[in-house]
Amino acid sequence: LAAVVAHAPRDAPIHIHAAEQANEVAACVAWSGARPIEWLLGHAGLDARWCVVHATHMTAEETRRLAASGAVAGIAPTTEADLGDGTFAARAYVDAHGAFGIGSDSNTSIDPFAELRQLEWSQRLARQARNVLATAEVPVGQALYAAAARGGARAQARPAGAIAPGRRADFVVLDTADAALASQPVDVMLDAAIFGPCRRPVRDVM
Repeated sequence: LAAVVAHAPRDAPIHIHAAEQANEVAACVAWSGARPIEWLLGHAGLDARWCVVHATHMTAEETRRLAASGAVAGIAPTTEADLGDGTFAARAYVDAHGAFGIGSDSNTSIDPFAELRQLEWSQRLARQARNVLATAEVPVGQALYAAAARGGARAQARPAGAIAPGRRADFVVLDTADAALASQPVDVMLDAAIFGPCRRPVRDVM
């Protein structure tokens, strides 16, 4: 791993899959005496260049330390659900100021809205609560989308993830003609697209 990282440009992002399944964690402990995230934190020099994909099985201490490292957690909620991997501790990770992005690690679903929906639903099931990843400022859909956009941009080392000077002008236009989005107030439009009965919420991508 150190040899591979040494070949990467100093500003290049580094992605690694780790702690996806319980059996993987057990195998890593048997090999190294440490859990996957624990081992990476102790040996790989995790920092803001890194994206740790899945990070499903972490202790509370690993969750806190991964968040503090500056690494992005690359969560693939539909894949983790499809494979029965487990549930990422998103609320604890966000509370520790951890950055996350979302994506798919399989071909069962290629849909960012489905990923965000599954991420929130998994937290509701695990914590038996609603609107787990909402913030005091904005509804849960906005909070999820904004956080995932920021984290995803960091994980790719691209100037994107927000509408701001110096950022890439990447826009997604929602289809307000869709029955699930029609007449929705702007501040809940993302919630309707993510959690409502909307099959094709996107009209244009620029």
